Amino acid sequence: MKYKKVMAGVMAAVFTFSMTSPVWAGQEADGVVKSETVYVKADKTGKVKETIVSDWLQNIGDKKTIEDTSTLNQIKNVKGEETFTRGNKGAVNWKANGNDIYYQGTTDEEIPIKLTASYWLDDKKIKPEKLKGKSGQLKIKIITENTEDTPFTVLSMMTIPSDQCKNVSVTNGKVIADGKNEIIAGITMPGLAKQLDIDQFDNKDLSSVTIKCEIQDFEPVSIYSVAMNGLLNDIDFNDTDELTDMLDTLKNSSKQLVKGGKQVSSGMNSLSAKAKEYTDGVQKYIDGVNTYKNGVAKVSSGLNQLASGSMDLVSGSDSVASGAKTIDNSMAELASSMAQLQSGAGQVSSGIATLDSQLAQAQASLAEKASELETKKSQVESLIQTQTALMNATEDEQTKQVLQSSIETEQALLSELSSSSQTISSTLSTIRSYTGENGSLRNGAAQVAAGMNTATAGAKKIKQGTKTLAAGAEAVSNGAGSLSSGLQTAKNGTDQLSKANGTLEKGGKKLSSASGQLNSGIAKLQNGSDQLTQGLMKFDKEGISKGADTVGDLFDKLDSVIDQDAEYNNFSGISKGMDGEVKFIIELQ
Repeated sequence: MKYKKVMAGVMAAVFTFSMTSPVWAGQEADGVVKSETVYVKADKTGKVKETIVSDWLQNIGDKKTIEDTSTLNQIKNVKGEETFTRGNKGAVNWKANGNDIYYQGTTDEEIPIKLTASYWLDDKKIKPEKLKGKSGQLKIKIITENTEDTPFTVLSMMTIPSDQCKNVSVTNGKVIADGKNEIIAGITMPGLAKQLDIDQFDNKDLSSVTIKCEIQDFEPVSIYSVAMNGLLNDIDFNDTDELTDMLDTLKNSSKQLVKGGKQVSSGMNSLSAKAKEYTDGVQKYIDGVNTYKNGVAKVSSGLNQLASGSMDLVSGSDSVASGAKTIDNSMAELASSMAQLQSGAGQVSSGIATLDSQLAQAQASLAEKASELETKKSQVESLIQTQTALMNATEDEQTKQVLQSSIETEQALLSELSSSSQTISSTLSTIRSYTGENGSLRNGAAQVAAGMNTATAGAKKIKQGTKTLAAGAEAVSNGAGSLSSGLQTAKNGTDQLSKANGTLEKGGKKLSSASGQLNSGIAKLQNGSDQLTQGLMKFDKEGISKGADTVGDLFDKLDSVIDQDAEYNNFSGISKGMDGEVKFIIELQ
């Protein structure tokens, strides 16, 4: 009687998993679907003792003859009088006469799911047959191993009378108490982490279930496990091409930003070199002004000295004029370099804007995928409603508890799917924090623009100074020529030159101050440019490229796992063109 109650619970779980029949390709007017249940009896450690397979050939097209394939031994019809004949290569031909066929057989073949159970009492390993009548702290660890590439979900259950145990806990599962019994259920997905090439799911080992409890006069009970595939078939990851294309575009745009940053750094190096030439020219100009002032002082000391030194004055004025021309030419080259730098800064700003727009598109696409995920969640929630209705309809309390456990497990799976979607959304938001209005990249570009404004303003001041310098140099040259016409004319010229000295000195101070501002602005701009380039390179390497590659690899692995999940449809054989499904029920007794 106890065996029948536990088996009723197991079958209720199997019915729950399979109650939503898939739409098979072969479910047409003339199709046949093979539904296979593999019953495995093993000892309490998981060593297989017997394997019995039950097959149901759903004769949807009311065929008179069904051509099946099976590797089973001792095949017998368990529900009907239909007969069969064996053929070559495992062929089994049934005279169905329009009926469904239910048959059973045995096999020595190993199933793809291997269960190993180990037992400890008070932290000491113990053989399960020695647990009878024992008391203490019991631990049972059930390890599931998947020998196929197909992802399987394994539900393991056991029922212990409440007067024999207390303080029950289970990993990856639930404990349900009905007043008389402790119903323990755990779920594993062996091999899934390896197939996806990840270490764990949320720090959980999905290949084992560990049960702990305090026992009193313990009577060993059987452990029942149900293994099924096909739970991932309804998840469609084939519509990720658009997101993958966006990630590729994002990577390319990041590379272009790095290239633009390097161009800005190169332009800054050229600007720095030209600024040095300009500074040297300013110094020559100041030296020339000092020489000129000394000359004027000598002229002022007397007409005789002025006459004797008039030739030196002419020579000095020529040097001043030459220096003014040199400075003017350097300013032209400086203006050209500033234009190149301004263009490079524009490319950086444009690139950042493009990148942020593409990130926004990626977020929009992710929102669409979230909508699709909600559709899938609705389907699973519909299944939960059906299970709830079934639970309300049955009067068997144990069956109700098992159904409740299945509902909670499916809700947990829904939570895992939602968590994965939120993780991808969080990653895109983090990336946009760099490119948004207050992001470090955009702020860096703003600093570059501010530096450009400072440099441009300084260049304008310098240009005004060079104009003043040229005018003063011309006045000096004219004055030197007039000096040779006569001492009186030289005296008048000396007076004019004395007045011009103040203008030249003032212009030199302005020019020197503007030169200092220019050098300071260029230094800040060069430092900001280097920081921006390094930041872009690090962002491309550690952020964009790495993140895009990780997301792409995960989609590829998920697609592969789902394809493998759909391909496994039988254990003991199936005819070509026939659709099928298979489940495994394993009893550790």
